[in-house]
Amino acid sequence: MSDTLADAAERPLTAFERAVDGDASGFLELAAQHYAYALDGHEPPAVAYAQAVVYIRFAAAMGSEEAAICFLYSLDMLADALRNDGWEEAADVRLGEAIAIAEGLAKQGFEEFGDMVLKAADMAPRRAMEIAGFFSETTVN
Repeated sequence: MSDTLADAAERPLTAFERAVDGDASGFLELAAQHYAYALDGHEPPAVAYAQAVVYIRFAAAMGSEEAAICFLYSLDMLADALRNDGWEEAADVRLGEAIAIAEGLAKQGFEEFGDMVLKAADMAPRRAMEIAGFFSETTVN
């Protein structure tokens, strides 16, 4: 048994083990795996992106700016997949959340996200913009 423990101590941690240890990179790697599942057809896009969003949400909660940006784009991809599957209301909620995150990033000095919010105001469904407003008003930045 000690040989097995020694082997385990020498091998690199898996993405799941790193995530369990609270390492944001582990959560991001798990999210990337589900993104790949959508691309290669192993999972339906809405399912794969929903799972990726869960993992990225954990990484973003740890304060990772990279994860916050990935979170925004993953929510947008999930919204597209939900809309393609006929889930308009669910898509509007995810898109609204993504727009609110973009607004928060713009307030933190990421100017390109301010431009994204302005474009979204012209292109996004009205309901998504209302939801974005709700998230922006109720989220502490």
